[in-house]
Amino acid sequence: MNVIDLIKKYDGRAVVDSVSFEIPKGKVLSLIGPNGAGKSTVMGMISRLIARDAGAVRFEGRDLAKWKSRELARKLCILTQHNNIQMKLTVRELVAFGREWDELPREIVRIGNYTDTADMGDDYLCSVAYSVDTDGVIYITDVVYSREPMEHTESLVAAMLSKAKTRQVYVESNNGGRGFARALQRLLPKVRVEWFHQSGNKEARILSNSATVLHNLRMPKDWHLRWPEFYTHLTTYRRLFRANRHDDAPDALTGIVEREVTDSSNGRWQKLRFL
Repeated sequence: MNVIDLIKKYDGRAVVDSVSFEIPKGKVLSLIGPNGAGKSTVMGMISRLIARDAGAVRFEGRDLAKWKSRELARKLCILTQHNNIQMKLTVRELVAFGREWDELPREIVRIGNYTDTADMGDDYLCSVAYSVDTDGVIYITDVVYSREPMEHTESLVAAMLSKAKTRQVYVESNNGGRGFARALQRLLPKVRVEWFHQSGNKEARILSNSATVLHNLRMPKDWHLRWPEFYTHLTTYRRLFRANRHDDAPDALTGIVEREVTDSSNGRWQKLRFL
């Protein structure tokens, strides 16, 4: 990456003035300076989170402004010191930043599903169908999000799995999940349904995997219309765990990345890439 004469002004005052540097491939670069020196503003501009007033940023030989968001999201990410975002974006705009899809890639290596049955009477069953491409990016393709009893949701989930041509299903066996998994297996004998007990602390799992979920998962562009409750419960989820009435949606997405990205305990490949 090449940064050339970056300038950023607020109310006519330059907070970043003609900053230039190069980040060579395979190297680590540190920006050092006192508070208020403009380090975070520079990081925001080179990651396209903050608009620059002048100057240029070239990434892999191309002007950063000419990259498509979907393409850039696979190449460039930013991990800040704190999780709070100092931008005038709505929650939906933040979640959608380079993280939505309108067409699945051609090379899909796995089609899976993760289902978390309702733990208590007010909880939701959350069943998420997804596809994984050769880069390990996870595309959410369909969702069943319902508080209906299991005898009703069994057929809904089975229909979704059949439509998505799913061959592997993971079901949390806590609180009736094993019976739900067995029902799915009877309805779909050609699908491999695996149930397991989730013993991890839900709050710790969701928070520790939140950055991985944001980085690796992609939602369809119309997901706020297709699954409005699922969308609302995700985009309004708060870091203070007890402040959330419903955690079923983030819990299910956490389970997906634990299976597809972060879990190495079972010895299987978590990411496939064909060279």
